[in-house]
Amino acid sequence: MAYNSGATHRSRNPNANPNPNHNQNPNQDNYPYGSYDGFDANSQQFSGPFYTPSSPYDPSGPQLFEDTSAQHFNQQNTYDPYMNSGNTFMPQMYGQNPSNAPNLFNQQLLLTAGQQLLANPMAAAAIDQYGQNLVNKGKSWVGSNVKYYFAVDTSYVFKKLLLLFFPFTHKDWSTHYNPNEAIAPRDDLNSPDLYIPTMAFVTYILVSGYILGIQNRFSPELLGIQASTAMAWLIIEVIIVLLSLYLSSISCSLGFFHAIAFGGYKYVCIVALLLVSMPFDKIGYYVMFAYCSLSLGFFLLRSLHIAMQANTQTGVPNDSRNGLYLAMILCLLQPIVMYFLTKNFVFA
Repeated sequence: MAYNSGATHRSRNPNANPNPNHNQNPNQDNYPYGSYDGFDANSQQFSGPFYTPSSPYDPSGPQLFEDTSAQHFNQQNTYDPYMNSGNTFMPQMYGQNPSNAPNLFNQQLLLTAGQQLLANPMAAAAIDQYGQNLVNKGKSWVGSNVKYYFAVDTSYVFKKLLLLFFPFTHKDWSTHYNPNEAIAPRDDLNSPDLYIPTMAFVTYILVSGYILGIQNRFSPELLGIQASTAMAWLIIEVIIVLLSLYLSSISCSLGFFHAIAFGGYKYVCIVALLLVSMPFDKIGYYVMFAYCSLSLGFFLLRSLHIAMQANTQTGVPNDSRNGLYLAMILCLLQPIVMYFLTKNFVFA
C-alpha cells in the first residue's frame, strides 16, 4: 500500500507496526504509516538527498529553461511613450520624472534621425558640398575685405606712425584708386589699415598690465576690465559713425572697416601717453596729452573729410557739410576717450 501526498510518493515500510499507538514517538506527529518528514517509526533517517539527481525537481540539477525573470523586470521598467492612459504602471526613467519621458523620447528620435541622415550617402554629400561652399565664401570675403587692411610692410608702418604724430607737414591726403579697387595700404600712405590699430590695442593691454604691476594693483580681473572697456569705446564709436552716415544719407567710402581703423589709431596715442607718464609723471602726461589730441585730431579731420567726400556710387564728390560736422565730432570725441582709458593709471 502506498501513501501519496501531492507530488511526493512514498512506499509503506513493511516492518512498520500497523497499530498507530505502537512505539509512537511522543515528539512526532501521529501519522498512520510512520513519519512524513523523512523518518519512519521503526527506521532511521533517510540517507542521501530527498530528490534524486535525475528528478526534474532537483534544485541542484541542470536547468531546463533559462531564467528570464530579471530581463522581464528590466523591460517592464522602461517607459513606453505609446502606453495607454489607463496603464498606471509608469516607472521613473533614469531617475527622472515620468512626465519628462516624452521629451527624452523626442530627443532620442531626433538623434536617431540625424544619424540616419548622415548615414545616407546623398545627404552626406549634400551637407559636405554646402559646407565647402560656405568655407569658400568665407575665404573670399576675408581675402577681399580683411586681408586688404593688413596688406602692410615695415616701411608703411614707420611712415604711418610718423604721420600720426606729425601730420601737420603732410600735403597730399587723397586716397588713390585703381580702376577696379583701392590700392593696398603698403602702396598708399593715406589708406586706412587694421594692422597698426590691432597692434596698438594689444600693446595698450600689455603696458596697462605693466603699470598695474608697478603700482601693486595688478589682477587679471582689472586687466580684463581695461581691455573690455577699451573695446566697448571702439564699438560705440563705430556705431555712432555708421548710424550718423545712415541718418544723414551720406554715401561715401567710409565703411565698417574704415571706421574701425580710424577709431583704432587713438590707441597709438594712448600707448605714448602711458609710456611718457611713467618717467615724467603727471607733467609729462599733460604735455603729451595736449600734443596727441592736436595731432590725432588733425589727422582724423583730414582723413575722414577726404573719405566722406568720396562718393562710391556716383563718383561725384560730396559737398554736404554733414560729413564735415561728423568728422569734427569724432575728432573731439577722441581726447575724451583717451582720458578715460588712461586716468586710472596716472591719477591712481
